[in-house]
Amino acid sequence: MLECLISESNIEPGQRVKIPSNWGDWLGDSFRGRVAYVRNFGRPTGLAADQVVWLVVEEVDFRGSISLNDQHLGYLQLGDPPLKIAVESELRKSNQLRIEVEMPIRSDRGDRQKRAGGLTGSVRLEIEDTAGL
Repeated sequence: MLECLISESNIEPGQRVKIPSNWGDWLGDSFRGRVAYVRNFGRPTGLAADQVVWLVVEEVDFRGSISLNDQHLGYLQLGDPPLKIAVESELRKSNQLRIEVEMPIRSDRGDRQKRAGGLTGSVRLEIEDTAGL
């Protein structure tokens, strides 16, 4: 679960939401603006020197900005391939992931035009063993 910090709306900040999902149930399908999803988590334990930790963000609707511990990592837009970034050098004992999803008033979203936006794909850490590669 991610905590959702809403800006540009009348919803109370701090609402917990399951991911993946859109914001139709709590903001309505016609909401246009920006929503910040925040997750605090600890550094994975037992990491070996030959392991890579990837942050994977599968999909947003419409445009997303991703940061970890206040360091901007990248952008993702509807229709882009999943964003996969090595983050082991950015990880601390305590971490904060922030994904801001924006739905502008005018956007070309194809068959999703009348649906709600949001963090519509999964978000996860993947640990890859690079020994022997």
